[in-house]
Amino acid sequence: MFHPSFAAGFIVSIYEIMKAAEQHKFVILTEYPERIIPVLYGEEGNHYLNHGSCIQNVWHLVVVKNQETADKRIPELLKLREVSIGWPILGAAIEPMLGPVNLRVYIEPKINKAMFEPGARCGHHGQLLFGKPCPTCFPERLDWIICGGGDRPLNPAWVRNLRDQCQAAGVPFFFSQWGKWTSARLKDVLESSNIKLSNTDISLSEECYVMTSKLAVSRLLDGREWNERPKIK
Repeated sequence: MFHPSFAAGFIVSIYEIMKAAEQHKFVILTEYPERIIPVLYGEEGNHYLNHGSCIQNVWHLVVVKNQETADKRIPELLKLREVSIGWPILGAAIEPMLGPVNLRVYIEPKINKAMFEPGARCGHHGQLLFGKPCPTCFPERLDWIICGGGDRPLNPAWVRNLRDQCQAAGVPFFFSQWGKWTSARLKDVLESSNIKLSNTDISLSEECYVMTSKLAVSRLLDGREWNERPKIK
């Protein structure tokens, strides 16, 4: 929605509709997060929102495909919380995933030695920290990660590593699909095709890629679906 071809006034009118429909949660995905603040808070959007204000039923996710786009777009998205700490959900949709992505710097809380001092409290809310960032106002991380494939093979190791990063950081992880290509054990593929190998040096437990029809696209990762979502307040 923040594509340069979309006029700021048009974008503002959409936010007005979303704001009025407060019974719904809206999710904005964009490849142009650097334009969000100029449109919502700057001259481009005629200062639609005042500094510090936000719209509670609108979530923002940046579209990421690899490490390069992650490092370019995610910091721009996180600037939203520098303008208003109240934005509810900021996240990344890594789809199609074209390579391994390390998001630890964007999802793990930053450690501050002062958090470990006896009786340390949050400067905003007065909450005891107990060596952890304030769960209410910590702004410098993403709240949701979505991952999925497309027309190109998706390496299961990339997906597992990203899932493990999210699990370690306590960030919800949602795996949408493998795409046209899915992973399978070589043994299962050969058996379903009635193929026998003469080369016994090949490990039949290894994973391989299989093209599937769109109707048969799998969402299973290690035998289960990952449907984690942020808690809706």
